[in-house]
Amino acid sequence: MVSTNKVFAASKAKYDEREMHELQLRQAIEAVDESGTEENITMEWYAWKSYLGWELALPKKRLDVDLTMALFERAVMRYDYRGQAMWEWYLDFLVCVTKGCCHLFARVWGINVGWGGG
Repeated sequence: MVSTNKVFAASKAKYDEREMHELQLRQAIEAVDESGTEENITMEWYAWKSYLGWELALPKKRLDVDLTMALFERAVMRYDYRGQAMWEWYLDFLVCVTKGCCHLFARVWGINVGWGGG
């Protein structure tokens, strides 16, 4: 029971941290699905980029690679063939995670992750 509560607490904390980004993303996606205007599409793109940028800016100890990969996968599924940049960022992230060079990846995104790398 105690271990289950610890797992639940950790999961809830991760959800709570991301709730604002998820809400902004959901609103942007709904706006695109309803109207599909160029302005809304751009708003959605920046919502994805903002959320991913926030995720990557977390301190190394708090970076959840599996959650970040899942977020990238949601983004590339949303953009399919139109999201070449998103695919490239995802592949760069995967390479950086395996090579320990996320500081280079962060530089491409224009953020400072604060924990360096390889």
